[in-house]
Amino acid sequence: MYGFLPSRRGGDKRSDYNGWDLSSDRANSVRQILEREGLPGSHIFAVTGKADSQPLFPDDPSIAANRRVTITLMRESPALPRRRCVALLMRYSIAPPTPAATRPPC
Repeated sequence: MYGFLPSRRGGDKRSDYNGWDLSSDRANSVRQILEREGLPGSHIFAVTGKADSQPLFPDDPSIAANRRVTITLMRESPALPRRRCVALLMRYSIAPPTPAATRPPC
């Protein structure tokens, strides 16, 4: 989940609260709404502010349409290479899955 904002014209009146803070707060507000509506917090991988670093409309970075939150949805956990998966399972003292077991999480 990423928060963005348009480029600001003029100086910021609060030097201790900048675009990075604002865009992070924007993304975090969306996270709070999703959790309040029933999304388990364990389903959220990251909440990040991008400030005005990646405008949706780079030809006019100050327009309000650059103020947004993007959410990346995944159907399942990203697959790890098989060797890496077994190494992680062994590192955390989890028995690797047997062939008869259901599909492992990696």
